[in-house]
Amino acid sequence: MDNLQLAQLIQEGFRDVKKDLDEIKNRITVLEKHSTQDIYTMVKATHKNTRNLESDLAYLTEKVATHERLLNRIEKQIEI
Repeated sequence: MDNLQLAQLIQEGFRDVKKDLDEIKNRITVLEKHSTQDIYTMVKATHKNTRNLESDLAYLTEKVATHERLLNRIEKQIEI
């Protein structure tokens, strides 16, 4: 095998490596795109759930406050 043949083999090897690297880059790009969309969907769902929980908490806080106020009145009447 002379130097020319060796150089051709090396060039072919580098072309194959470059092709493989390009495929890997493309796959990573696709994965990044899908990951970003998945994360956005999860954040959106979490935000919606948080809003619902905040609303529920405000409602329950109001109910507890009302019950506490009524219990306080009853306690005061019992003391008299």
